[in-house]
Amino acid sequence: MSFESQIFCGLSLTYVCLSSAVDNSLRIGLYHQAPANPSKVINSVNPAFRVEAAMLIAIVPVAANSTPAQLAAGSKQLTDVVLGPLRDLTPTGGSYGNEADPVEPNWQQDFWGANYPRLLSIKKKWDPTDLFYVHHGVGSEGWYVDDGDRGVPTQDGKLCKV
Repeated sequence: MSFESQIFCGLSLTYVCLSSAVDNSLRIGLYHQAPANPSKVINSVNPAFRVEAAMLIAIVPVAANSTPAQLAAGSKQLTDVVLGPLRDLTPTGGSYGNEADPVEPNWQQDFWGANYPRLLSIKKKWDPTDLFYVHHGVGSEGWYVDDGDRGVPTQDGKLCKV
């Protein structure tokens, strides 16, 4: 396959994924990012954010009085139908934790990328008893919130060990 054909194929696949996200969402926010990539910066930010071209935020509608089953269906729509093809297209693209899907399937990689192992070792060193917890935070794999059947995860139940 020629270089030009590869570029066209990549652009076509990108268009198909973005078109599907638009067709299956209530609202899409897409903005050009192009952040600075300063050398030797060591922090917790997913390295993907240093080289990305754009960021997409999608909203899937659910009614205010939705049942747990309806909320679960809306969550599945966002996770699998809207964001799934985009994850497949950019497997190391990352996700911004503050505006992420609450059931992000690969959250360690998506939120922190290659930084996760280092951040986990720091967490284990300074918080060996897991006193500090945050949903999908570094080292939170050993915990879950028992909040009953809400259809989507919440943080207003009992914090339990896995």
